[in-house]
This record gives sequence, C-alpha cells and structure tokens, in this order.
Amino acid sequence: MLKTFALILLSLQINAEISVVGKGTVSGAPDTAKISFKVITKEADAKKAQEKNTLKMNKVIKNIKSKFSIEQSNLQTSQYSLTPRYKYQQNQAPELIGMEVLSELTVRLDDLSKVSELINFLASSEVSEIGTINFQIKDSSLLEKEALRLAFKDAKEKAETLAKQAKLSINTVKSITESTAISGGPMPLRMEKMMASPTIESGDISVSATLNVAFKTD
Repeated sequence: MLKTFALILLSLQINAEISVVGKGTVSGAPDTAKISFKVITKEADAKKAQEKNTLKMNKVIKNIKSKFSIEQSNLQTSQYSLTPRYKYQQNQAPELIGMEVLSELTVRLDDLSKVSELINFLASSEVSEIGTINFQIKDSSLLEKEALRLAFKDAKEKAETLAKQAKLSINTVKSITESTAISGGPMPLRMEKMMASPTIESGDISVSATLNVAFKTD
C-alpha cells in the first residue's frame, strides 16, 4: 500500500497535474408524462386491415382530445407497420392467411393528475396494448447546471486532497470533459391487471453529471 502511494506521489510531481473525476446528482419532480398505446388489427387483406386500424385509432384520438383537452401537438405516431400473417404447418410451405396492421401513438400529458384517468380510459377503449409511462421534466437545464456545479465541487475537493498529500497546490484547470444523464422510472403497464384506475406514483427525476478534470499544480 505504501509503495503504491509513493508511486502516485512521484507521478503527480513529474506530470505537474492532477486528474480526477467529479460527480454530482440532483433530483426534481416531473411535470409531464408520455404514455404510448397500440392499436392492432388483423384482416384478410391489407386494405381492410388498414381501414379498420385507422377507424379504431381515429376514434381513440378523438375521444382523448375531447375528454382530456389534449392538443394535436401532444400526439405523435411513434410506430406504424403492415405485416403479412402466415400459417405454418409441418412439411408445408407457409400459407399467407392475412395482414396485420400495428399503429402506436404517444400522448404527452402535461397534467399529471390525469395520468391514472387516461390509462383507465385507454384500457376500456379499443386499444390493444398500453406501453410504458415515461415521466419527464420539460426544461431540465437548471437541474443540469446544478449537477455540473456539484460535480466540479466534488472534483476540486478530490484534487485538493491529493495535492495536499503530495505537498502540492492546485493552480488552474488544464482540461474538463463532461457528461450528463437524466433518469426517471419508466413504468410498464399490463392491461389485464387494470380492473380499476391504477395509482401512479411519478417519483423524482434524477440528473447526474460526471466531470473529468485535470488541474495544473504548483
């Protein structure tokens, strides 16, 4: 252990710089939620499958917009596919039996008090599958700045501790590289369990910053 520490001190003196990693994390309450759902239709031919899917999806969209006062800009098609359906039998070539259309829509809800109500509405509508709820913060810039400030404070304190042990002093910053990450708990849902409006807890959104800082020393 003493030998390893001696090598570190020698390296610090030769390079005349100290490189450290600083980390900072802050949390904030989300102010928006994104909920996705799918409408899946199966018919003998592509045209019928698409027409049926469009009618079902348009009906759901119309009801969402009127019931929850959601603007068109808060609705986004996130997936659309048209896939052939085959019947497979042993020792026989696959037989085309129809087409499947899948359309997925993502709804942005700015009023978090209506999340449970929207989920319950979707579960009782002509929706095939409800996807994951993602809670977000519209403007996370203030949290990111605070996380970076804490990360730099952490890096500087580490550098000062090392410099003190090496009988050096911190001078100026030679270089900084940074990265930030935002994490919140995406919540998968299962429609078969929704006998009543589910209780949804949004939790907090965490913003983490990591700084790689090189300090010049005297």
